[in-house]
Amino acid sequence: MKIKVGYGAAYGRLFKLSAAVFALAALTSCKEIPNSVHTEKELASNTLYTPFSGRSPKHLDPTSSYSSDETPYTYSIYEPLYQYHFLERPYRLIPRSAAEVVKPVYLDKDGKVLPETASAEEIALSVYEIPIKKGILFAPHPAFAKNEKGEYVNHALAPEVIDQLHNPMDLPQKGTRELTAEDFVYSIKRMANPRIIAPVYGTMVNYLPGLKDFAVQVRAEDKRLRADLKPSDRDLPFLDLRKFELKGVSAPDKHTLRLEVKGKYPQFPNWLAMTFFAPVPWEAEAFYAQKGMAKNNLSLNYWPVGTGPYMLVESIENRKHVMERNPNFRKTELYPCTGEPGDEAKGFLKDCGKPLPFIDRIEITAEKESVPLRTKFLQGYYDSPQIERLDNGQGFLIGMADSAEKEKEYKEKKLQFPQTIEAQNTYFGFNWMDPVVGEGKTPEERERNKKLRQAISIAMDWEEYIQIFEKGLASPAHGPLPSLILDFGLNPRPLWV
Repeated sequence: MKIKVGYGAAYGRLFKLSAAVFALAALTSCKEIPNSVHTEKELASNTLYTPFSGRSPKHLDPTSSYSSDETPYTYSIYEPLYQYHFLERPYRLIPRSAAEVVKPVYLDKDGKVLPETASAEEIALSVYEIPIKKGILFAPHPAFAKNEKGEYVNHALAPEVIDQLHNPMDLPQKGTRELTAEDFVYSIKRMANPRIIAPVYGTMVNYLPGLKDFAVQVRAEDKRLRADLKPSDRDLPFLDLRKFELKGVSAPDKHTLRLEVKGKYPQFPNWLAMTFFAPVPWEAEAFYAQKGMAKNNLSLNYWPVGTGPYMLVESIENRKHVMERNPNFRKTELYPCTGEPGDEAKGFLKDCGKPLPFIDRIEITAEKESVPLRTKFLQGYYDSPQIERLDNGQGFLIGMADSAEKEKEYKEKKLQFPQTIEAQNTYFGFNWMDPVVGEGKTPEERERNKKLRQAISIAMDWEEYIQIFEKGLASPAHGPLPSLILDFGLNPRPLWV
């Protein structure tokens, strides 16, 4: 087994926060760029220019999003309850939209409180009462706009207005409101919405007691709303999830979220750092449910609505996406002052205590080919060769090794290639049906086959494999968990086969 190692290349140092808040310490070449690719106004602005490859992100709806190319957007726009500390390793959960990371209260089958040392067999429910930060505001969006009577002015737009609308931010009237615990309740309910592809539903239905019954109710309501529609119709009436109660998920008050989880599930807090548990305002779903919106790709998958440091202001599919600073983002989110040993010497803590985010605007442009991308990066079109990939430095390193001229050029332009280990594993598996290395049919076969698999694992020269097939861009693992994960283990060889 091996753990992937990635290299980044950038002018200076490009940080991607666990909360996906970008900070760039821009270092430029001492020489002037003879033919500037950006206007003076663009160069004077606090903008990060970076490309993306392939297609545009498919799902920016936080309940559906589960792909790494979507995370630069979703974690910049949405704020789950928790996040991971930017610099500290092993990874450590810290609050994001929550006011603190809470410990669960364990209850037995009779509802009595159990001590923290209770066994998993004794625990019937784990109850999390999570305080939500006060004063968090959603980014400006037409879904929140109201008139002097308190009525939503953009929830019943004229058909001719919707027909010409391709960017919701073009609507003149926008509004905001404070984030409440009910927004988290609503987002968790969306996991059971039959209109949404929710990868997390299959897991959460086993731990959130009321989710299965809630899904039955919501499917029945959806079927009723679709009764007079054709199966191919994209415009669907608003499915208001507020009308249905989800047992075990509630908001006792405006800034408290109560979650009841079946049994003892220590990994549950880690789920709370993912976008599946980011707040979604019901107003956004009601706004995008208007007839004609779907035709113009006006939905949460294309135009997210969140409380994060950025908001999406321009989106041309497979061409360009632009995020700008959320003017409503609070000033209390600060760059960390602690990290790993050596971070201070590397300059990683010099921005300690400064308000986030550091960048006002992020412009992400499509680039289909790798060679033109590298050339355009060197010419100054982009500040980073690709923001969602960590292995872009490999091509530059090979170029430096092959050409003294390139090595000189890259050093003059102050390109840096910081090395990092991704928290992921790559491994080889055995065919469980194979009579020799599989599970085995008898106790004797199972014991024999297991020892053979262990012997193969020991004999496998992972270091040599990494040097040849991974070009040195990986690290041998010592257990089933990556080294950045707490309690990853220190077995000298992967003997869990």
